[in-house]
Amino acid sequence: MTIIDQPQRDRWGRYLIGGKGGGAPKPYTRVTTISGSLDDQTTLTNWKLRTLLTGIARQPDLAQEHANPRDADQAVRNALKAGGAHDAADLGTAIHEATAQRDTHQPWDPTWNDHVKLYRDTLKTARITTRPEWVEKVCVHDMFEVAGTFDRIVTLADGRNIIADIKTGRSLDHSWRNIAIQLAAYAHANDMWNPTLGVRADMPTIDRTQGLVIHLATDASHCTLHVVDLVKGWEGFLLAMKVHNWRKRSEEHTSELQSRQYLVCRL
Repeated sequence: MTIIDQPQRDRWGRYLIGGKGGGAPKPYTRVTTISGSLDDQTTLTNWKLRTLLTGIARQPDLAQEHANPRDADQAVRNALKAGGAHDAADLGTAIHEATAQRDTHQPWDPTWNDHVKLYRDTLKTARITTRPEWVEKVCVHDMFEVAGTFDRIVTLADGRNIIADIKTGRSLDHSWRNIAIQLAAYAHANDMWNPTLGVRADMPTIDRTQGLVIHLATDASHCTLHVVDLVKGWEGFLLAMKVHNWRKRSEEHTSELQSRQYLVCRL
């Protein structure tokens, strides 16, 4: 049973967010799309290629599925799945779900008892508290028309509320810039959006200088806390927005030029 209120999306995957005064929902770009604008894709691309080869080695018949060019994309997806591309993500999703259910006082799959206990013990030791109404919520930033789902807003021992993100990956070495941008975007959001009720709520007062990453190992061997600089993260977000908007204008300009060239050739 998921505790996340999933927003509707348009065909490009953008969240459809209703306005404060009602009216038809508008598409808001996902925060992860913006943060990815500055990513160096080299490491991810190399990992996908290795996983693709692993999938084909495990199921050689997958190599024949791309005979029809129209099926090539699906063949790649099948090979990546066979290579285990989704294994870590699926495991991480299950752990996220269990911790979220614990924090919203719902039953969780006992398979993840060790993870949930380690997570809660770590927060207790650090004197960090959670609130059910601040778990897995969609937040929006109207000025930039972006939206995303944060994992938590937590309260520190000194009374500050900060954005927190649970990560389960083996290593975060290549993710810190992306994480800082995402957390900064959530911290600067102006509203929370409830897709089920179609209403907004004000964001609580949040510290915009620091965020928190809760790194919970998938084997439940450790749970570590990392403070993230959101001042630098916000700088990155603003830069990423410029890159994102430039790419959109560039694509529009390219399409216009192609149309003109087509007309010239036809004339």
